[in-house]
Amino acid sequence: MDTLRRFETISDYNSFNNNETRHPLVSVVDLSRSDPRQGSRMFFGFYTIFLKEVKCGDLVYGRHTYDYQ
Repeated sequence: MDTLRRFETISDYNSFNNNETRHPLVSVVDLSRSDPRQGSRMFFGFYTIFLKEVKCGDLVYGRHTYDYQ
C-alpha cells in the first residue's frame, strides 16, 4: 500500500506539484506542471477543492468513495 503523504501547508503542496506559492492561504494548482504519478494517499492540513475535467478516479474521504460528475 502507498505511504501517506502529509501536506500541512499550501506551500508544501505547491512545492510537491512544482507550483509557485503566491499567497500562503489560497492557491490554484496547475497539475499539468506536476510529475505524473499513480493514485496515492494524501492528508491535507487545510481545505481542498478538486475540479476534474476527466474521469481520473474516485476520491476517498474516510471510508467512503466520492466521484461527483
